[in-house]
This record gives sequence, structure tokens and C-alpha cells, in this order.
Amino acid sequence: MPKINVDFNEVPNEIPQLESGRYTLVVSEAPRLEQTKKDASKSKIVVVFKVVENPKFDGRMVFDHIGISNENGKTRLKRLALACGLNPSNGLDTEDLIGKTCLAFVQVGTYVDKESNETKDSVKIKDYIVG
Repeated sequence: MPKINVDFNEVPNEIPQLESGRYTLVVSEAPRLEQTKKDASKSKIVVVFKVVENPKFDGRMVFDHIGISNENGKTRLKRLALACGLNPSNGLDTEDLIGKTCLAFVQVGTYVDKESNETKDSVKIKDYIVG
């Protein structure tokens, strides 16, 4: 069994919560297509980002679940592509997003989990900065 040689007295008990604000993000893995939980006939793209250029939060992961079954979701996906410097006018190969950097406004809040009735933290990408 491996032994981990770390003085855990020097390790914080909690990971600091990301703060609301503007962040530079990099798409860290291939966006994946999933069915939504509420309606299996609808699809969403799950994009995984890492925070960069921010010493306090470098490497922190941020997720965006973009529903693509409606116009708002399609607009959001278009804004992501544009913010990453891509031209989605003839469609978008989501693989092209991997490694791309963008600016985004992140909003931190809380919500009540419907199953556990617990209050939990949420981190959402409010909007992508285009231009």
C-alpha cells in the first residue's frame, strides 16, 4: 500500500471557493454530448475548462452545460466559439475547442439540491466575452 509523505497540518481543510468575476479559461478536454436529465430527447454539450492566468485559482475546473436543443443554447455555443477565436458560421467541430482560451464572466451562488434538500455552491459561466 503506498504511503503518502505529506504533512497534512500544512494543508488547508477547505478549497477556497471561486469568486464571481472575469476569468481566462482554457478548454481542457473534448466537449461531450449528453442527453439532459429532464428530457432525454434534448441534448447538451458539456465543456470542461481550467482557470489560467490567475495565481489564486490556476487549475481550478469550471464546467458549462450548454443545451443545444433551443436557440438560447445555440447562441451560447456560438458565443463560446467566437470567444475562442473560431468561426462557427458553417457549424462547429467541438474538437476544435480543445486547448482554446477564452474570457468569461463566472457567477458564484448557491442552490438547494432537490434530492438531498442541502444548500450547495454553484459556479456558472454567466457569459462569454466576445471581441
